[in-house]
Amino acid sequence: MKKRSWKEDRRVINKELFPAWRAMRATEIRRRDIRTLIEKIAERPAPSMANRTQALIHKMFNFAIAHEIVEFNPCSQLEHPAKERARDRILTDAEIRHFWSVLDGEPPHIAAAFRLRLITAQRGGEVHGMRWEDVDLDGRWWTIPGSVAKNGLAHRVPLSDLAMDVLVGLRERQTIKMAASPYVLSAAARDARRRRPTLARLGLSDFRGHDLRRTAASRMASAGCPRLVIGKVLNHAEPGVTAVYDRHTYDAEKREALQTWARSLRALLDADSAGGDRGSKNLLDASGWEPLLAARLEEERGHSAEAREAYEQAGTAADVRRILREQAEWEEAAALDGEDADLEWLLEVDRLAAARPAGLGWRLYEQERRRLAATLEKMRDDDRAGA
Repeated sequence: MKKRSWKEDRRVINKELFPAWRAMRATEIRRRDIRTLIEKIAERPAPSMANRTQALIHKMFNFAIAHEIVEFNPCSQLEHPAKERARDRILTDAEIRHFWSVLDGEPPHIAAAFRLRLITAQRGGEVHGMRWEDVDLDGRWWTIPGSVAKNGLAHRVPLSDLAMDVLVGLRERQTIKMAASPYVLSAAARDARRRRPTLARLGLSDFRGHDLRRTAASRMASAGCPRLVIGKVLNHAEPGVTAVYDRHTYDAEKREALQTWARSLRALLDADSAGGDRGSKNLLDASGWEPLLAARLEEERGHSAEAREAYEQAGTAADVRRILREQAEWEEAAALDGEDADLEWLLEVDRLAAARPAGLGWRLYEQERRRLAATLEKMRDDDRAGA
């Protein structure tokens, strides 16, 4: 069976071993050479990578002994250079809300990749490699094949309401080109390098993608889900004789655990958006912007039917920004006054929020409103200072 981490092993060999030992034969490598290399990696600092590299070297020399290339393993009895500490990073309520809100403005498939990791509590590689043939939207199951799962065991993941929302949304957004791909996520969402900008824009301190899985597991435990069931959700291999005889699938228990977590997550997000809803709706009612918006759009701006349709269909923050950017270019071409242009921009955000409350909600509206209000206030202060 092919080793699942062979790509990472090849990367370590090319990056760490070849530069140091390219001119050396395997029989010439001594314990001090290995210690020097490993300690240099640990001092970068990269203690976990130092330990992984040492383990890889150890396996390589064992292979060489088995094939009579070398007589002994210089890694034998060599202590690990660093003591690893298990990560315990769990996202707080505020961080989860922030995480979800920022993803509103990211490319849909990349946002879906991060959200599915939090919703399903599955490993990043398994989420990124999800295939439509393994997803049963009618039965609400995602089956991770044993050839993909880290522990080699096929794993059935129940799809909660929140997971279904994401997957159905992705299915509806499929282009003709993407329909030919067996993968649920786009090539960009499956590429770690192209996910890094989103990871940076999240702005979460000491955050890694695997923290989403740990956060979900912790939240399920807090909700009273048994540790055994959580382990089944995470597809942890269970050691011991009991595991050999326990052939219960735990499907019902896993579904309940993930649905409980989804309800908790949705309540957390709804509590955040509800506050925004009350504030923005009060502002709209107080200022009467909705009727003003209709009049301005039809009479003063003269929007085409195509433009109005584009606003109606926009379903992500990226769509909003694209349309607003195009509108800003139109305003510049029309030589409109800067303050009026910003006011029109704000009205457009209002228009979109009113048209698609379920798509974007009021969080984006509030974000844009605060930013533009600050811009307008600064312009007025500059005018007063100039006068």
